[in-house]
Amino acid sequence: MIPAVSQVIQLGEGVVRKVPVPRISFAFEYVPIGIEYFPRSFPLHFESRSGPLKCGDLHAIFTPDNRDSWTEARQTLQELDRDNAVSIATIETLALIVALDEAPPLTATEPVSQFHYGGKNDAANRWQDKSIQFVICSKGISGIVGEHTMLDALTLDELMGDQFTATHASRSRHAAHDGLIPVYMPLKTDTALDTRMIKVQGEYTASMASMAGSEHVNMLSGGYGAAFLRAQKLSPKSVFQMVVQLAALATFSYIPPCWETVNQAHCHLGRVDIIQVVVPAVVTFVQAAADSPVPMSQRRALLVNATHAHSRP
Repeated sequence: MIPAVSQVIQLGEGVVRKVPVPRISFAFEYVPIGIEYFPRSFPLHFESRSGPLKCGDLHAIFTPDNRDSWTEARQTLQELDRDNAVSIATIETLALIVALDEAPPLTATEPVSQFHYGGKNDAANRWQDKSIQFVICSKGISGIVGEHTMLDALTLDELMGDQFTATHASRSRHAAHDGLIPVYMPLKTDTALDTRMIKVQGEYTASMASMAGSEHVNMLSGGYGAAFLRAQKLSPKSVFQMVVQLAALATFSYIPPCWETVNQAHCHLGRVDIIQVVVPAVVTFVQAAADSPVPMSQRRALLVNATHAHSRP
């Protein structure tokens, strides 16, 4: 169960086995390595990492756990050993991860579970703090897991086209290159971390079992005031979007551009319908909401205008 890690900032690619990470450089003696050499890097990793997985190979299973759990585990790993801190820093500078999964999803619904969660067998084969992960399963089935892509299908369409072209291009494979020998970056654990990994793995297994046979899971939340907002002739979704914009202002000290997907019916064509969220009425409200001298009655009126502008683009 081996994720490969492509590294752009440090000009390298790595391969991870549930996560002792080997790094492979994109350049050797300051000369870029041609892509035709890279298929040879995976057999080298398979040969060097054979044998059963141990508990200490499950570090990445912390990353999809709740934020507090992962934050604590990350700090513990860093403080436990200096090599751990270097390894984590390297992983966190990677531009993307390529996860090589053992499982071959066969039915129409199995890929969803496999790509997002790692299925039943590959749970620790994701580093969920990365913005984009390529998942390649047995039998060549593959998918992309993206976290907050800017414009959904629009963002990935050109990338997918490049992948298709590269996959079908006629390219000879060269022998192994000296620069593609894996250099491993260790992640050491202690008894307490091993115990926590087993606990998280058990919780994951139970969660996967509860979703068995489900094609789609809706996470619903009630009691947040939707009925009250509708009684005020306000769209709950639009109000929550205003909350997002207020949070963005508080985080960045300015109002960043923002788009929202409103229709995915055309996603199969490589595009979706989107709207621009930060329109003049929204900007006026967000600026006023952060300005305490503005009377509450005026802020409410500006909120109404902003939500109407959002819900009727």
